[in-house]
Amino acid sequence: MPQHVLVYVYDTFIAYMVIAALGNVVGFLMDRFEPEHIDGLQIYGRDSYLLSFGVLLVISLFAVYSAFRIRETYGKDI
Repeated sequence: MPQHVLVYVYDTFIAYMVIAALGNVVGFLMDRFEPEHIDGLQIYGRDSYLLSFGVLLVISLFAVYSAFRIRETYGKDI
């Protein structure tokens, strides 16, 4: 199997693992505030969404900060 195919497989695997982990984290955060139960459905309130999106915003800001900390190699091996 060519080497570049393994890189794609690895990247896809990592993406699925991150999505699975974040999905569980967001579900946990949404349940911190009791949802309303209307006709058998859970309706989450504003506080649940603010907490969840706030945590996701912090993670995103950390990713942007980390991206700007990467040094440019100008095509040289490091």
